[in-house]
Amino acid sequence: MYLCRIIMEKKVKTEREDFTTLFERCRKPFTQFAYSYMRDWEVAEDIFSEAMVQYWMKRDELDVDTNPRAYILTLVKHLSLNYLRHQQVRITVEEELFQSAERELAFRIRTLQDCDPQELFSEELQQLVRQTLHRLPEQTRLIFLKSRMEGKKNSEIAEEMGISQKTVEYLSNRYGRYKMTFSGIHFNYSFAGDLLRRNYEVETGIHMEKGKEDSRYRNDENGIYLALAEKLVIYGWIIVTLTAASPLMDSSFFETGRTGGDLFPGFASVRCSELGYWNTFAPVFDYSSIGAYTRCIQQYVDDGWIMAPSELYYPIRLKPRGENTLENLRSGGVNHIELRMIDLNPLQKEGIDVRDVQFAQLLLAWLAATPHQPFSTADQVMANANYKHAARFDLDNSKIMLPDGHVGTVRQATLYVLGLMEQFYRRISSEKMPFDEAFALIEFQRRKITQSADCRYAEIIRRQFSGGFVTKGLTLCANYLA
Repeated sequence: MYLCRIIMEKKVKTEREDFTTLFERCRKPFTQFAYSYMRDWEVAEDIFSEAMVQYWMKRDELDVDTNPRAYILTLVKHLSLNYLRHQQVRITVEEELFQSAERELAFRIRTLQDCDPQELFSEELQQLVRQTLHRLPEQTRLIFLKSRMEGKKNSEIAEEMGISQKTVEYLSNRYGRYKMTFSGIHFNYSFAGDLLRRNYEVETGIHMEKGKEDSRYRNDENGIYLALAEKLVIYGWIIVTLTAASPLMDSSFFETGRTGGDLFPGFASVRCSELGYWNTFAPVFDYSSIGAYTRCIQQYVDDGWIMAPSELYYPIRLKPRGENTLENLRSGGVNHIELRMIDLNPLQKEGIDVRDVQFAQLLLAWLAATPHQPFSTADQVMANANYKHAARFDLDNSKIMLPDGHVGTVRQATLYVLGLMEQFYRRISSEKMPFDEAFALIEFQRRKITQSADCRYAEIIRRQFSGGFVTKGLTLCANYLA
């Protein structure tokens, strides 16, 4: 049995090395090939990642004389064609929607005279607008107000605020579009100081008193958070799958000025999908130290991929004590880890079910206790694709690929990870410290997959809010505020 295990471990290691080598060899030229037709680096990266997953799953079924690179490039070609054809269909549908909108125009003009602005823009709705604007950075909020509310030109705003017109245009375009309406929840998690000090004492044999932490202790603390962040990159997609709650959009997202129409773009979470908050490149980080991690982010700024570190859209972020700057993170260390992939759930007045918060804590505790896994650049790029696949509505039409070699549909991969978590908590459960609540929470999440029609947020919301998405949403907001 021991020999079999060693052979299997070597086989998995060899396959991982083969995959990484092939991935790195093909990534640049094949992504460039896809980009030449897509004109979008993010889409090109996704297409290449999907092609790699499809090849890897079918590699054992191919003829021995199959050229892997030629096969993968063929997949890239077909996936690119499918994407472009889908775009063509979408444009056709939009044109049909526009023609339908023209027929509605006369009716809208007649009813507009009876519209009472004071009633429509009630105090409750004004409060929602104020809350949304309050979440923006101060400078961005002022630019938005001057541009969209006061109707000022970019040149006028730049002169008033003493900043360059280029900066105004950049920030206004970045935050002033419809993506600003994508609301979500940021979940902050930190380990108790006593726990971190006890862990340090067990590992080093050195007792560390509160308030007397030295640089060695800080490095150890940073290492714990860095390792957890790295594991979350691998497994955090499961939170997207289990909390996705934004399957519908207003028609104005694709057709400026046409409001009131429902759109279902095929995502369970539009916010976490390809349409949501993602950069135009797939970020790759070095988690070996806090210095290496911050240098990666700074490099993206220096290379012009982003204007500032805050422009890095990523599901997992490490945050410092005090002001959120790279210098504070580098010098002061990690204070907490932030999860940014949780949808605002309209089925809950608070925006989230407390059981989802508790499950996120279970996931973090499980990941913190699991051994470190090798995590290559290829794995990081695939992890980016996993998050977007997890955001899709169809649980059986997209694949998740994990570094341990497990490949399956979103449904299969979710049940696989939930099974791993349950095994872990059963191993450490005892009469003195039972984990009945943990098992109940895992089962609560499992039902979202096995009984998705009745328990999955995205499917419930699609049924309840179709046929008047905006109107029903505003009514719900008013009821919650009442």
